Amino acid sequence: MSCDDFDPKQAPEDCENTWQETQGYRLVPGDTCDVSTGLDLRPITRPCPPKAPSVPQASNETPSAETNASSPVITALLLTVPIVAAIIFLFGLLYFLAARSQAVRNVVAKILPERLLPTFQPPASDYSSALQFNPNVPNILDEDLLQDDEDDLQEDGT
Repeated sequence: MSCDDFDPKQAPEDCENTWQETQGYRLVPGDTCDVSTGLDLRPITRPCPPKAPSVPQASNETPSAETNASSPVITALLLTVPIVAAIIFLFGLLYFLAARSQAVRNVVAKILPERLLPTFQPPASDYSSALQFNPNVPNILDEDLLQDDEDDLQEDGT
């Protein structure tokens, strides 16, 4: 260990039970200092700090979930992904409803340009109501058409 790495206020790495923290002085042989009549500058006995659990050496195994969960980046991703998924789901639902509801379409049209909106498909309550609103399809209750069908049946001989 180089002297640059030495910190006299830190416990040694191989500390067991207690260690001596220096106060910057040492008693030399032949000195007659009496601590009862002056300053006590002898080393202070300190308990060793608790040892951290041993960390296994790096291996080719994938890190555990506990290791990943402590990473701030992983934690941020775990919080962000469900939020982004919920936003995408809501926009998809709005897009779907914009094709089926004029009220929803009007709200979405305030945010998106008309060209980005789906084609509006008004719901038909039943088959006959759809036919009544379509001018290209003849009315099946038209009396002339019914008469033509009866004439066709009589010509066939049935």
